[in-house]
Amino acid sequence: QEYAQIVQQSYKEKDNRTAEIGDWVRDSSIGDDKFTVWVDRDDDRVHVALRGTKATTADIGSDMHILMNNKSGNEQEIYEYLERVQEKYPEYVLDASAHSLGANQLLEVFENHKDLDYDRINLFAPGTNPMWGLDDSKDAVKDDRFYFYLNSGDAVSNTFVSLLPSEREHVYWAKPSHNPLTNHGIQQWVDTV
Repeated sequence: QEYAQIVQQSYKEKDNRTAEIGDWVRDSSIGDDKFTVWVDRDDDRVHVALRGTKATTADIGSDMHILMNNKSGNEQEIYEYLERVQEKYPEYVLDASAHSLGANQLLEVFENHKDLDYDRINLFAPGTNPMWGLDDSKDAVKDDRFYFYLNSGDAVSNTFVSLLPSEREHVYWAKPSHNPLTNHGIQQWVDTV
């Protein structure tokens, strides 16, 4: 729930983001339009959250790239940001979460940049085209750092229904509704108890 709430904050304008969620305190000095960074000093943990699509030309363009080849075209930018957080917090355990477009981007970056030292990667409804370039998605399924948050009623992330073996740990399913937007949204994980 807290990871989903943290991701939800990354959708908000920087000035409208909350300062704390549970034991996590937002580091406003390093957040930007796409990312929020959260620190739990008691447990020496840092969590990076990446939002999904907003109605901007850049994000819609990234979504179109994913439709063509499962790569957004922003992977280098995402990698450099995650590397900067890693350099700022060298003594902390690092985790990352993302939703939809952001989840696709995290998957691509972590599969192609093994120098990033993050312990856990939460993918909420990762946007994936089942017709193209699934090698990185297949590799992520084998990587136990990845935690998948899915909904069988979500057409955008349903590629993983066929890629994930039934015995795979760290796969969490939300209850499908009749609303496709609800089935894809981050709110379903915030509401989960």
